[in-house]
Amino acid sequence: MRLAHVLVAGAAALTLTVTGCALSPSKPGAPSRAAVTPVAVATTASPTTTAATATAPSVTRAQCLGAGSMVRARQATCARLIRTLVLSPAAAARDWTTAPCFLKRGDSRLVACRSVQEPRAGVPRVLLLGDSHARMYLRAFDRLAAEGKLTYDAYLKGGCQWSYALPKEHTRAAEASCATWAHRVTAYVRKHAGRYDAVVTSAFAAEVMKTPRGESRLTYMTNGLVSAWKPVLRTGIPVIVIRDAPHPVTERNTCLARHHGSTASWTSCGTPRAKAFRYTDPQIAAVKHSQGHIRLLSFTRYVCTTTWCPAAIGGIPVSRDNHHLTATYAQTLAPQLWAGLAPALGR
Repeated sequence: MRLAHVLVAGAAALTLTVTGCALSPSKPGAPSRAAVTPVAVATTASPTTTAATATAPSVTRAQCLGAGSMVRARQATCARLIRTLVLSPAAAARDWTTAPCFLKRGDSRLVACRSVQEPRAGVPRVLLLGDSHARMYLRAFDRLAAEGKLTYDAYLKGGCQWSYALPKEHTRAAEASCATWAHRVTAYVRKHAGRYDAVVTSAFAAEVMKTPRGESRLTYMTNGLVSAWKPVLRTGIPVIVIRDAPHPVTERNTCLARHHGSTASWTSCGTPRAKAFRYTDPQIAAVKHSQGHIRLLSFTRYVCTTTWCPAAIGGIPVSRDNHHLTATYAQTLAPQLWAGLAPALGR
């Protein structure tokens, strides 16, 4: 299936290269290959440089899209350059990356996706593991692979974290499939740790869990994560854990559409930061309780201010629904992802 993720804007003057993916199903047990195709996208021209900005480093419109506009040194300039949505609210609600390695509930096979770029000497090879909140970052990994910074493999499963704690599913078979998949993933990484330079994972902080009586949900989730990560950390491979994204309390894309995507609505349709992070992320405690080369990576300052989580940033709606980032916004987090990965990769 070919996915063309296109940023739509006004008059052509500046081109932004955006990655599209073509993921084809693999034979059982074999990885799928993500074919990365550059897509040239026309965007609105930048204003003519004025005397006030002539001596400052130039900031392009492309650099201001999405998370790029949250870079402190660019914020004032980006606020002038990006005044309209480049992804409609309707498109944002459907903006996610489809991948054959993303298993449905009840499926416990090990099915991999790989970047189209082949593993090669001198280029780090990274393994992405987890549920749909790990899948959110596939487009960012595609961008880094296209830039030659890394290659990656991914093992992903809907509703199932890389954890030995069980989610509460509709059937016992679905619950058991999560446990089977998580143990298979851990065993795979232990066996093939030498292939990878780092493991990256993320998980849905608000997942409904099958918490044993007498134990808190947070403790159960934390212990489940620590238990799954421990055998891998013992191999010496670095593990990078991405803190979960904010969980808006309202349907932000509906609000953006109601206000015709006006610049004011980017903020007004947002959520107070305290409410967006009302769920304690067990990954934070799990990192603290784990031993080995492990670190927590947070993108919070690129999706929220100190008090507010806007509905759109840099012309791109942030969320696809009430707890997933849009694939397009996640793609703009690639520089921040690389900044977090580079130290663990010795770069």
